[in-house]
Amino acid sequence: MSRLRVGVIGAGAWGKNHVRTVATLADAELAAVCDADVKTRERLGRQYPAVHVTGDVTDLLGRVEAVVIASPAATHARIALQCVEAGKPCLVEKPFALSTSDAEAVARAATKHDVPVLAGHLLVFHPAVERLRALVQGGDLGRIYYLYGLRVNLGQVRADENALWSFGPHDVSVALYLLGETPVRVAAHGKSYLQPKVEDVVFLTMEFGSGVLAHVQLSWLDPHKERKLTVVGATKMVVFDDMEAREKLRIYDKGVEHSQDRQRGAARRRARPFRARRPSYGVPPGERRRRCGGGPSTRRGYPFPVGGGRAGQHMSPPSARSPGSAGPPAPPAPAAPAAPAAPAASGADLLVAKAKDRSALIGIVGLGYVGLPLAMEFARVGFRVLGFDVSNNVVDRLNQGRSHVQDVPGAQLAGFVKAGAFAATTDLTRLREPDVVSICVPTPLSKTKDPDVSYVLAATNSVKQALRRGQLIVLESTTYPGTTRELLLPALEATGLKVGEDFFLAFSPERVDPGNPEWNTHNTPKIVGGITEACRRVATAVYEPAIERLVPVSSTEAAELVKILENTFRSVNIGLVNEMAIVCDKLGVSVWEVIEAAATKPFGFMKFMPGPGVGGHCIPLDPHYLAWKMRTLNYRTRFIELAGEINAAMPEYWVGRVVDLLNEQGRAVRGSKVLVLGVAYKKDIDDIRESPALDVIRLLQRRGAVVSYHDPHVRKLKDEAIDLTSLPLTSETIAAADCVVIVTDHTEVDYALVERCSRVIVDTRNALEKARRKGGAR
Repeated sequence: MSRLRVGVIGAGAWGKNHVRTVATLADAELAAVCDADVKTRERLGRQYPAVHVTGDVTDLLGRVEAVVIASPAATHARIALQCVEAGKPCLVEKPFALSTSDAEAVARAATKHDVPVLAGHLLVFHPAVERLRALVQGGDLGRIYYLYGLRVNLGQVRADENALWSFGPHDVSVALYLLGETPVRVAAHGKSYLQPKVEDVVFLTMEFGSGVLAHVQLSWLDPHKERKLTVVGATKMVVFDDMEAREKLRIYDKGVEHSQDRQRGAARRRARPFRARRPSYGVPPGERRRRCGGGPSTRRGYPFPVGGGRAGQHMSPPSARSPGSAGPPAPPAPAAPAAPAAPAASGADLLVAKAKDRSALIGIVGLGYVGLPLAMEFARVGFRVLGFDVSNNVVDRLNQGRSHVQDVPGAQLAGFVKAGAFAATTDLTRLREPDVVSICVPTPLSKTKDPDVSYVLAATNSVKQALRRGQLIVLESTTYPGTTRELLLPALEATGLKVGEDFFLAFSPERVDPGNPEWNTHNTPKIVGGITEACRRVATAVYEPAIERLVPVSSTEAAELVKILENTFRSVNIGLVNEMAIVCDKLGVSVWEVIEAAATKPFGFMKFMPGPGVGGHCIPLDPHYLAWKMRTLNYRTRFIELAGEINAAMPEYWVGRVVDLLNEQGRAVRGSKVLVLGVAYKKDIDDIRESPALDVIRLLQRRGAVVSYHDPHVRKLKDEAIDLTSLPLTSETIAAADCVVIVTDHTEVDYALVERCSRVIVDTRNALEKARRKGGAR
């Protein structure tokens, strides 16, 4: 039997989960994906080369038999109508539409054309919700009195839908599913605070014909992240907490016991605690977890077991003798023996609890490209964040809601500042306030290529001056193995506090790739290593709400070496293909053609591309940390050092190619006008740290060339002897140059114009050929 050809419209934050899920279904084929964003389409093309990727809904509809609509909410109804009129069954993500009139129009069209249309009510397929429905419908809870839901967090603030439309469909669909009826009266009250006409908080009340009352609080402007539903029945009560990792359902038994006290004339209600035990019901062992689209409850792969109601109470039934009965009063019930005092919670347990309920204050030291995105992730899930930076200018801008980091949108930052979820300061004495301190400061190299840990030491000293019991300190800065244990631990224990008991110390390396549209701080797996097991447990609990996947390792040294290995691996392989570029040049063969052909091997080959060298904050630096550490142990990392030498020599190689090509034109490099395209260390960002373009420009200037540059992301270039301003990329600018050198292959550069107007081109990135393949150059 042929598989159903399915298309997905919208592959953004949530739509990409539908794309991934459909691609793995045995009885369906991911035939096409449509998205309006060019970069998203490029990413999809790389991830799913066999799938048709388009920006045109009509194009997709001509290629599929069924559709999943996960585009922005404002487009749902319009696209659903297109699908229905084309005869394509569709699943529409919530909210189904942004008005009842739009929803009714889709329903009428579906009826008219006899085309199935479904709403994406994910939670009604949640195994815990299915079990809860069985309890409700089976009468286990007795008559249902009322239910109430809480769905709140801090961010992500929407612009085209309010909190009701964004969050409410979950709770409304679950309420209707549990009760099996529709409400007879509905009222909703909301208020806009952050932007006009978009309610940030909504209180929804529904009354049902059976007498059940349902109330739901919805907000993205709340200090806590809660996903909870409570169902109150005549005999039992149930709490469904989707934020719980293990016990999704908790059952509470209820009854009442009365006794009469004639001397005091008071009715007394007695309760005895219900001892929790894991019930026999729940998701049966071996039952396959239903696919739910990859949301927070499924991403770590755990099932949804049902736990006992540890905090609940079991009330014994009333006495057979009523208060008004004749005869002697019933003897008072013997006092229950006092329960033994619970052991005092450890510092680790207290901090884990604070992380779980988001009451921990997070401190971030260093608010650059690592620290600020991390702060936003913590704020996004409901933590309050206090950022620290030594720059008054940076702190002032951040407190005004203005971001200086490309990967942090100003609107997101401004929303958290306005909501009180984020603030910045230069006052390092306030480091005593946070429960968690994450150190995200630079770790450059000295001129002798030795690690410069002065920023780490300065931050550690500031933390030491303010260290108190119960704090977690995490170093995120990339560094050599042993830094956390050898530098931070002695300094912090010099306060008299003991690691693993009084305070906690961990290393969790940043893995930021600036400008990457697919991988960010939230969804990049995070390595966590602690000085002790308690340290690792606490650090894991703190990061877990904000980071999609955590990878605990056995020690801080292991965590430190993970980051070094990652970038050393890249450095060595880039060094290999850079040497291969020189080999191919001497043999008269295209290195780009050779690599692309080699990459067709489905196993045993990983594609790396040559270029003008390596740049940025990681690859040019990290291998040197390890090489330095090994020299202190009397071992030379020859392989690593050789790769570094090759990569460092690439600017010289490419400048040599410029000289050769100018000579072929009968021109000396001295006095020639050279236009450098791109000075950032990689495409589509504004970061010039360690950029090979700087070396290319210096080498050309030393040979007497008149150098100018164009970079759409870097308007001014000042570095040592370089002081230039980006020129506009026009036909006149290009034609005026004796040679154009493509150093950074920014996406928005018009390579067709460059190729058409240039006299001589040195392309270090194969940008022209890539543009031709995409139709960008003829």
